[in-house]
Amino acid sequence: MKINYRRLYLIILVLIIILYTLTAWKTLSAEENFVLSENQKAEIQSIDKKYNEFKTVRSRFIQRDSTGNIAHGWFVLEKPNKLRVEYENIPIRFIASGTNLLYQDIKLKQKSFIPIKSTPFYYLLDNKSSFLNADIKIIGFESLSDYTKITFVSAKAPAMGSLSLFLSNDSAQIIKWDVLDAKGIRTEIYLSNPEFSNTKIANSAIFNTQRIKEVDFNEAK
Repeated sequence: MKINYRRLYLIILVLIIILYTLTAWKTLSAEENFVLSENQKAEIQSIDKKYNEFKTVRSRFIQRDSTGNIAHGWFVLEKPNKLRVEYENIPIRFIASGTNLLYQDIKLKQKSFIPIKSTPFYYLLDNKSSFLNADIKIIGFESLSDYTKITFVSAKAPAMGSLSLFLSNDSAQIIKWDVLDAKGIRTEIYLSNPEFSNTKIANSAIFNTQRIKEVDFNEAK
């Protein structure tokens, strides 16, 4: 299958987080008027506590979108605000360090930066994450036997799209997430054997956005 790189550029911002250049507006839907019950708020506080117990995540992933594109690669996340995403079948990468996220088109040798806080994925990178803070608006909550699904948007920019996190009930570890953009394109990211830890990534150079070094998944430890 031929990969549409331009479409992928618009719909993907992985761990956690996706670079949206969409300027489309949308009216509030019934989901966006969702109100949490007191019991749901208590469940979310428990999830926040568990999620904040680990500092790093390493995982391979498979990414599929509703237009038929498939991509795969790996990412490393270290709270707060450090991330590296490498695709193995498309020439782009994302690196976060500090307050900004770098998007790099490897083939075209182009770079661009956006503020991490401007994406709904800020929760994944925050050192003290909370779904009940003013920057996030929850528009869906579903608690099942094995996992909890929480869907939210950026409170300041809901038109950028929504993010749904699927978290294990026992430890609030990320199972998968999906993104729905303003044009109705859904992108799902499935994690493969993720590693959650409280140990910092030893190779801190992988988060350097100025001097980018080529690394593979085994080196990103």
